Amino acid sequence: MMKNYLKKNELGQAMVEYGLTIVMFVFLIFSIIDLGWIGFQYISFDYSYQYSSWKIVVSDPNINYPYTYSGWAYNNLVRANIADNAVGINVSNLSVKNTVIKLTTENQNVTNPDGTHETHKRRYMQITAVIEYTIKPLTPIGELLYGSTIKWTKNLDRLRLLQTKFN
Repeated sequence: MMKNYLKKNELGQAMVEYGLTIVMFVFLIFSIIDLGWIGFQYISFDYSYQYSSWKIVVSDPNINYPYTYSGWAYNNLVRANIADNAVGINVSNLSVKNTVIKLTTENQNVTNPDGTHETHKRRYMQITAVIEYTIKPLTPIGELLYGSTIKWTKNLDRLRLLQTKFN
């Protein structure tokens, strides 16, 4: 009779232990899923931001340098380049502000080994912008751990050599 009583208590204990461990297991699994999602979103955003900044080219041989472009059209140019290079990010959560593109020319006098002088003309493009990307975690546990929204801000500041001319 004592054996039957012990078995009933042990069955209840196993159910309580299972109930406690399944909660911790689900919490851990959802935490890992959200951490992977957030990491993937960040890496995708960072890659597309870096790659797109090297693809943007604004050059007009007919204008006199220096020249500055800015405004919403150039915000959209940067945003479109990021969208073209984005893998897995939601472009509707992407915003670009304060885009300024400056085109400048630098003349450099060079003395060749044979004693002749040349002037090298280099054209540069400097692009600056503020890029923001916002995501939401996938699960309620992710919202509990990481917040309801996560916002990343990148300050784009690139100087590129567009052209070198020898005179």
